[in-house]
Amino acid sequence: MAAKVEVLCPNGHRVYVKITPNTKLVNILEVACVKQGFQPTADYELVHVQTRKVVDLTLTVRFAGLPNNAKLELVKAAKSREIHKVAIGLQLPTGERMKAEFDQHESIWSVMEYFEKENSDSFVRYEAVVQGTANIQPVCVYLREEIIGEFAMRETTLKDLGLMSGSGILRLLHKSVEPSMLKDIEEKIKGEKLKRATLMARTPPCEATPDMVCETSGDDVEMEMNVSQPPRQDTADGEKNVVHTEESNLHDRISFTESGTTSSGHSLTHSSQEISQETQLDVACHRYQMGGARPKEPWQVEPPSNPPAIQPVFADFKFPEETKGQNLYSNEMADEREIIKCMPCDRNVICYNAEETKMSGVDSVEPDDKFFELTEEDVKKMYMDLQQRLKEDDETQLLTQAMRKAKAEQRLAKYDYAFIRFMFPDKLVLQAMFRPREPVYNLYKFITEQIQSKSDLFHLFTSPPKHILKDKTLTLIEARLVPMTVVYVGLDIKLDRYLSDAVLSGVSSQADANMKIVEMMYHSDLTASSADTSKVPTKRQGNESSAPRLPKWFKTGRK
Repeated sequence: MAAKVEVLCPNGHRVYVKITPNTKLVNILEVACVKQGFQPTADYELVHVQTRKVVDLTLTVRFAGLPNNAKLELVKAAKSREIHKVAIGLQLPTGERMKAEFDQHESIWSVMEYFEKENSDSFVRYEAVVQGTANIQPVCVYLREEIIGEFAMRETTLKDLGLMSGSGILRLLHKSVEPSMLKDIEEKIKGEKLKRATLMARTPPCEATPDMVCETSGDDVEMEMNVSQPPRQDTADGEKNVVHTEESNLHDRISFTESGTTSSGHSLTHSSQEISQETQLDVACHRYQMGGARPKEPWQVEPPSNPPAIQPVFADFKFPEETKGQNLYSNEMADEREIIKCMPCDRNVICYNAEETKMSGVDSVEPDDKFFELTEEDVKKMYMDLQQRLKEDDETQLLTQAMRKAKAEQRLAKYDYAFIRFMFPDKLVLQAMFRPREPVYNLYKFITEQIQSKSDLFHLFTSPPKHILKDKTLTLIEARLVPMTVVYVGLDIKLDRYLSDAVLSGVSSQADANMKIVEMMYHSDLTASSADTSKVPTKRQGNESSAPRLPKWFKTGRK
């Protein structure tokens, strides 16, 4: 299970929230909103970045189906979440069930008190059974989460459990709990509460971005927040006096609006709204004159003058019909390299006897039994490797089959050649070179040309485990034969000789075959390095050439 999730906020900031399997998604939403100052939280929702689906805030991480290191996005909801009543069903240890509706902000303890008040007989009858038992504490169970003790039940609301709408079932139990455990639970809850209060106290309001629009309470006034330009400082003294005088008049009008009354008994709601809209309009205009936010002008009567239409320079331009359907922006060098990888190459066939290689080899010395005994250092290294592998499995993002296929193909596409060694039943080995994107069919075609019978009564397979290469349309990369593989040749008939006389006349040794592989790999690496060097631009003369270079160990960016 992932240890954290990443939340992308509307202001471009990223919030990392630590989670457990029992963490509610609504808690993740609240933490992200509190850290970045997006209030109220009911106006926002979480969207999965990959699927673009709105997640259910009532679920826990365990049942939400989120992958490792899931990425969520905090977006503005189409409408605020409404507060609904939650139907709670309480199951007592005796098996009885009671049902009632509560507000989502009610605590678990208040829910229990309500049920105890309405059904006092059921609660008293069970407590009489456990009377006299030491360290008995009430425990409320919801799904796989336990709320232990009176203090925890008072501090936990239905919303904290994800119960914001619909219905849910709670189980009431009585267990023997150690006082130390109750103390730890109480300290943990107090710590989380203090941490949340501190975070809300020090979190500044959400900073406006240049493209954010701040709406006032009036219906006809909208002001764009210009955060990129500083206020104007070159205002004349006469203009300052005018602004000051008009602002004082505005202040008088606002104070009159707040304190004014009518002799009639009618309400001042309608008139005060008109005056407030008028004052907001004046405030917006004065802010615009002082160099602040600029109000939009939907009240202008004069329509803006239409600029003369400009005729585009390439209005009558059309692509030639001969290039219709062609990719004119393709990289010719890259396309040529990909085409070469699909075309057959020189096979550089080398044949040698595997049995003679074993016989001519130096007799190997079998290791002593102490060689296989594990030492303390070996156990430590194995343990560290297991920890590293477990960490990689937890932090690695889940991949689809198409993503895994593309990743594997990208990893193997760096090889220009694939070296295949065909092992025949008479222990003769035939080594040949192929392109990584050649189909498996070319392997069958190559063997047909090299064997004596010139028939197709054979099959190719890899081992272990035995896997017959039946699909001849697969590329060598898709068949996992790159960069070098031993392929066994299975024939339906038994012969004294399988290879043709032309091949047997040039039998060599395994050392020559290995040398050929090293030679071709060196040539391939040399070609790739020269191609990369040709892409590097030449150094510019002048000031740029004398600029200091950063050391290789210096890495910029966020850690």
